[in-house]
Amino acid sequence: MARYVPGAHDDALHLTGSNQRLVTMLERSTRNRSPSDSWRWYQALSARHSREPSSTDHQVMNAVVSRAEANSARLQMSRANAIMLDALDVKHQHGLTMEQVDERCAMGRKVLDRMTQAGDVLSSAQINCLLRLFVANRDIMAATQIWQYMALSGVSRDVTNYNSFILCQLVAKEYDQAFALVGEMRASGIPPNSFTQCLIIRLHGLTGDLQAARRVFAFACTSTSTWADETDGYSANDDSVVYWETPKGDDFGLCGATVYTFNAMLDVFGMNGLVDDMQRFLGYMLGLDTAGADASSSSSSPLRPDAIAQMLLQDEKSSLRRIRHRRTAPNMDTFHTMIKWLAEYWDLEKAEQYVKLMHVYGIAPDFRTFRLMITETTALRDFNKCSDLARSMTADYNIEVPRGLAKVLEAAGKKVAEMEESIRISENQSTFSFQ
Repeated sequence: MARYVPGAHDDALHLTGSNQRLVTMLERSTRNRSPSDSWRWYQALSARHSREPSSTDHQVMNAVVSRAEANSARLQMSRANAIMLDALDVKHQHGLTMEQVDERCAMGRKVLDRMTQAGDVLSSAQINCLLRLFVANRDIMAATQIWQYMALSGVSRDVTNYNSFILCQLVAKEYDQAFALVGEMRASGIPPNSFTQCLIIRLHGLTGDLQAARRVFAFACTSTSTWADETDGYSANDDSVVYWETPKGDDFGLCGATVYTFNAMLDVFGMNGLVDDMQRFLGYMLGLDTAGADASSSSSSPLRPDAIAQMLLQDEKSSLRRIRHRRTAPNMDTFHTMIKWLAEYWDLEKAEQYVKLMHVYGIAPDFRTFRLMITETTALRDFNKCSDLARSMTADYNIEVPRGLAKVLEAAGKKVAEMEESIRISENQSTFSFQ
């Protein structure tokens, strides 16, 4: 390994100091979640690397290097590549537009090209970052190539790698391949985590196997003492567990039901059109309607959002304490799932009630919340209601209407006006023909 020898070529410290400063600024902008600034510093270091004498690449291969060589742009690039990939990661970046994702994906490809040219080996975390980036960009081919790279380069796969690529198969609607990956993961002896459970629940939901999705959820509930006595209508005996084709004792106790597994079940009910069951399940999640937890039973009516709010406000401390103990306090995605599917089935009134319910849990709606309700379809179907929702964004929640949302309403308004004009002309012609 190369080591620094004090005194050799120390007259070039002005250059090395600049390179270190660029990397420091790159790290700082990454911590500040500013990909554009990170890219600017990264490009500056890359340009400096391209201008370095080619002899530097040969010199740094020697056992002894100078201070200037040890901190050259050539050697700093490896660190900069890793930092830049971290800056481009789309994990927890839920508000990105497709244009922003496209831009990040283009940057990620350039970083990957430079790493390949330099002969750098991708780490497991960097591979996850690239998989998430390509999945968000719907570039399934690129994600598959990254997955194949792991096998060819000998990088060991862990649960997070499998989770990322299973998600890729779900996006590509390659459900058989996703099931095959679950089997491969199991055969490799890799234990699941909570996100694995969520993926398999959604996988069963996408293939229409609701009973299997419910049994996977039941497995999550019974794999921890916190939930062992609270599964209600969800049974998970040895004959029905389908979390793995051959469940083993060491699977139990790995991870119990969390808000994420609940959100996955909510999503499954919604994608299969079971809106009433979805609302009953939310009541069960909040500890307010456990009698209606069994999705196969329609004996109980779903709790309306206003009823949920009233019950919580009456006994707020005990209710919130219970769901916190069960690790099922709803988050933003919980309400977004409810709002998304209610809007999908054109029940904007009830979707708006769930927006109002969010404050009970200290969750503030943002532009994404309203973007789920105001779509091209809902704006055409009920333009007046969508316009009221847009006004409510500013008046009630102090949220600026995004340009994209304004364009949706503007386009819908023009089409509605054209349809109304067409109807008026048709009515006038019909009236004239009878005179």
